[in-house]
Amino acid sequence: MSIPLCIMEVGRLRQWEEGRMAPLKPSPLAQFLRAEMDRQGVTQVELERRTGIPDATLGRILKDEVDEVKGSQLNKIAVALGLPFWKLWNLAAITSDLPLDPSSEARLLADIMEDDPELANSMKDLIRFGPKNRQAVLSYIAFLRQTGQDDPQSAQESE
Repeated sequence: MSIPLCIMEVGRLRQWEEGRMAPLKPSPLAQFLRAEMDRQGVTQVELERRTGIPDATLGRILKDEVDEVKGSQLNKIAVALGLPFWKLWNLAAITSDLPLDPSSEARLLADIMEDDPELANSMKDLIRFGPKNRQAVLSYIAFLRQTGQDDPQSAQESE
């Protein structure tokens, strides 16, 4: 570090210590990744193993010390954490004109399922069902829509 740059950093540190300068806030991407790793109990070393991204690079991403995260790195992290890739791309602010960007309806559905893990599990089960069982579930959903009932018990009692 050169002398003028070092003096500038000391000046910034003094301003911060005196309360005249707010500490730099990590980017939304870095904050989200840290929180998601904590939620899942994934360490940086484990994320390195899952993604193949070097530990030093992951450290810089998580500390928000990179100007721009590569899309390929975001995709690897998304897969490793079981997240939709577009969520990380949005947080990194690089999704403006993605050809593979999902529709707003797909995003809404993904957000709803993310907020309701039981619904997400049910959707996974529905996908695994055979055609007859899937059709039975869809018919039941149509029946609930027609009756305007949220509670299956009260829908059956109204018959």
